[in-house]
Amino acid sequence: MTFRILATSSLCPRHGGVWRVLSDPDFVMFPNSEFVEWLTMVLVSLTLEKGRIFCVALWAIWGERNSRIHDKTSSSGQEIARFVHSYLRELDGVRKKTQNL
Repeated sequence: MTFRILATSSLCPRHGGVWRVLSDPDFVMFPNSEFVEWLTMVLVSLTLEKGRIFCVALWAIWGERNSRIHDKTSSSGQEIARFVHSYLRELDGVRKKTQNL
């Protein structure tokens, strides 16, 4: 599977929308690579912060896919992107609280 299959909005409009809302060109580099090669190259090239966003976005897309299949619910790309940012803010809040203990 190539990255293009994973993220092209014409093949997967919900998930392509996530990458557009997160609007980071680093997430769409290496468009003709096989999936494992693409994933490795993207993760190696990202900063720690961008890597966090990228990994949570992949996790959120996977979760949305499972909800769509098993629960018959779906989320838009914008909803998934909002979840990504909200989840990361929550993690940052937990980190700050534990550092203050």
